[in-house]
Parts: sequence; C-alpha cells; structure tokens
Amino acid sequence: MHLHLHSNSGISGDMLVGGFLDLGLPLTLLQDHLEKLNIEGWKISQKSVEKLGVSAIQFVVVYEDQNHHRHLTDILEILANSKLSLKAKSIAEDLFQSLGHAESSVHQVPIEEVHFHEVGAIDTIIDIVSIAIALEYFEIESVSSSTIVEGVGKVRFSHGECDLPVPAVRKLLGDIPLLRIPVTSELVTPTGAVFLRRFVECFSDLSPLLQPRKGVGCGTKNLPHPNVLELQISEQKLIAEEIIRLETNVDDLSPQLLASCLEKALTAGALDCWATPVFGKKGRIGQQLVLLCFEKDRDLLLEILLKESGSFGVRVQPVKRLKLDSRHENFSTEWGNISMRSGFLGKECWQWKPEHRDIVTAADRTGQPQALIEAQVRQAWGAKLLASREPE
Repeated sequence: MHLHLHSNSGISGDMLVGGFLDLGLPLTLLQDHLEKLNIEGWKISQKSVEKLGVSAIQFVVVYEDQNHHRHLTDILEILANSKLSLKAKSIAEDLFQSLGHAESSVHQVPIEEVHFHEVGAIDTIIDIVSIAIALEYFEIESVSSSTIVEGVGKVRFSHGECDLPVPAVRKLLGDIPLLRIPVTSELVTPTGAVFLRRFVECFSDLSPLLQPRKGVGCGTKNLPHPNVLELQISEQKLIAEEIIRLETNVDDLSPQLLASCLEKALTAGALDCWATPVFGKKGRIGQQLVLLCFEKDRDLLLEILLKESGSFGVRVQPVKRLKLDSRHENFSTEWGNISMRSGFLGKECWQWKPEHRDIVTAADRTGQPQALIEAQVRQAWGAKLLASREPE
C-alpha cells in the first residue's frame, strides 16, 4: 500500500493520526495497542470537526504528565519494555532515534545525553507510537508527499524564541522543499518533520495514486486557511516524475537534418522526442521540435537543439508526468530470446510489448513476417502473465 500526503498546512503527529483514523483505523484498536506501552495517565479520543468548511478528524490526547523532560534512553526503555509488535516497536524506535540525532546535533551534546522537552511529553509519545501502529495496520510500504507548507516569523518554546522552522525541525528537514506562507505560526512540528525525513521517498504535488481512499486529519489551531492534512492510500501507484520539456519551432530544416537532430537527442539522454507540423509566420510550413528529459540532461540537450536545429532559441518548461513502472525481462520463445518491456501498476501488469529490434532480428533470421512474430510473442507473454496470477 502506498501513502501520499497532501499538505495545505504543514504536518504534525496529531494531524497524521487524525488522517489515519479518518481512513478507517479503529480507535478501539489503537487504544488496545497503546495500552501495551504500560504507561499511565492518558486517554485518547477522536472528534469530527470542520476547518473553514473542510471536514476532518481531530485526534485528542488528554494526559497527566509529571515528567515532560525525558531522555532518549527513557523513551527507548519504555518502547523496549512494551508489548507492541516488533514492527510497530521498530518504527517508533527509529523515529525517536532520528529525533535524538537531530537534537544532539543542534545542541552539540552526545545522543545519550539528549534531553527531550516537548518531544518527551506523553502526547508526543502517543502520537509517534500511534503513527507506527497505523503504518503497520494499513501495510504502508512507501510514502510520497506534496510540497510541505511552513509558516514564517518566530515561535516561543522551551529553549526560548527562535525563527521558524525551529532548529530541530530545520535539521530534520535538511533539503526537503518547503513552501513558506504568510502565517505567523509553526506548521511543521518535530514529529511531522521526522516522519517526512524517515519515510517520504519523493515530493511532488502530483499524487501518484489512482482512485485512492482519502482521510483528513487536522491540527488544533484555527488559522486563516484550513488547518488540515489529507492522507491518500491505494495499491494502485503510478510513478510521478518532474521532467523538462524543451521545444522550438523551425521552418528551414530538411527532413534528413531533422531526423539526425532527434536521433542525437535520444542518444544524449532524451526520454522522448518528436516533431509536429506547424503553420508559422509569413505562411511558412514548419516543425515544432519537442524533447523531454531529466533536469540533469537539460544543458546537453539544449546545446544539441541550438546546434543542430538551426533555431535561435528554445522554450524550457518544467512538466510533471505519471507513468507505469516499466520493467524489462528476457523472454525465451521459439523465435529466440526477446526482450519484453512491461508496465506495472502496483502488482498488476497493464501493458507489455516486445522490443522491436529483437522482432526484426528474429524475422531476418527466420524469414517470417515481423507482424506474425510480434503477435505470437505478445500472446505468449500475456499467457505467462495470466498463469502467474492464477492461484496455486
């Protein structure tokens, strides 16, 4: 199962748990698992709220905590002595260890001496362990997120006053992209930041999920915008990529030079390229050349376009695309070994085709028509895929 976060207002532990509850995590199950921590003085509940017209679930932790200032070793001991599942325990320990390393770096003390303040309070322990329980419950295998929103200005906390994001959050986020909005409020908490650092594989405002289930969690603050976090889960996950589109119009390039230009672009790393007839200025018939590439290949392909197309300029646009998970595999057939390209959505194969060069080689060797060989290879590969899906 894949989880995608859509952040309109930062991220925090209670927002994540609220979203999981809205997705269907039973509160009674969560309560039963949290009791395995063997710590007293807390109660949890959930309530349906509206944040500027957006319905959400608020996760509420009520507690009586006389010892907010715990060391990392104290929290790890609580987890070690708990009866949580091994997976939930491992996730929670990993999150707290990451928090500990961030605090250790910020305050320049050994990790064993890290002294948690807000993070050591019972409500934060409950939040982090609840996240671990939810990840196991929904069998989350991968996570992506939109760009994370953060406020501006200063915030007062146990160490005094500082700029947003607070030092530990800034350390955890590192190079994670932030969208700063004109709200004087902390929107990304340490719990939210450590979740992003440890679990999110990529950041894209384009959700990679098809027909996801959605849950919305909210924070306690009332802000000028809906203070919510949307969680989406689905087994049907596409691959989301941010790529570059290069395009230019030409009206004096011969077909031979046009073909050569596109061939050089493909050799240099273009993901795709094509030419489309256009009707240009002064009644001229021309071609629009388009290349798709990754950012790392942009400059080389720009150079090829400017050198080989005769154009004086190239338009550059960042674009987003969703695609199937493309896999290549050798397939032994009566026509010889054929390289097959298959497109998967999750565990299901939606598209498959043989590499044309292998079909041409087989046709030249056997004297059979390419169309016949391709049709039979496609049919045989489809039968193999179908057989692999049948129950044993």
